[in-house]
Amino acid sequence: MSSDDFIFICLLVSAMTYGLYYLIRLFVFMEKQSKEKRQMFEESLKKSEREYEELKERHRQRHEEFMRFQEEIHNQFEEMRRRTEEAHRRAYQQATEVGRILNNDMKLLEVKYPFTIKQLSSQRRKLSLKYHPDLEGGSEKKMKEINESYDRLKKIAKQ
Repeated sequence: MSSDDFIFICLLVSAMTYGLYYLIRLFVFMEKQSKEKRQMFEESLKKSEREYEELKERHRQRHEEFMRFQEEIHNQFEEMRRRTEEAHRRAYQQATEVGRILNNDMKLLEVKYPFTIKQLSSQRRKLSLKYHPDLEGGSEKKMKEINESYDRLKKIAKQ
């Protein structure tokens, strides 16, 4: 083996060692980059999971607020419905009572609907002659009823 061969082999070994050194450095650098990217990805994933949990919690809170609001609206609606039904029932009772009183007054004065103030006056005068307390068979109570009925029916006739 000549000195040139020996130098060539030394250079070859040196180049291979140098290449191997840079190859190892390249693998170490790539591993380091891979670890950093993996850590960044894991941090990003954890951040996304936290944001997702926060969104879920906000959604749950808003859903609860909406349900309370819906229940409140429902309760208000039910209260309005109950009040309306009560008002209609009272109005019906009042109308029925007014109708009954009006019917009794018309029977007492012996008039039929529709009537005029002139008819009412005529019937009142006729019944006054019949039931006047100063006359025989007259009654103060009956005269009072006739006058009250006349007043109520006169108001209705004016309307």
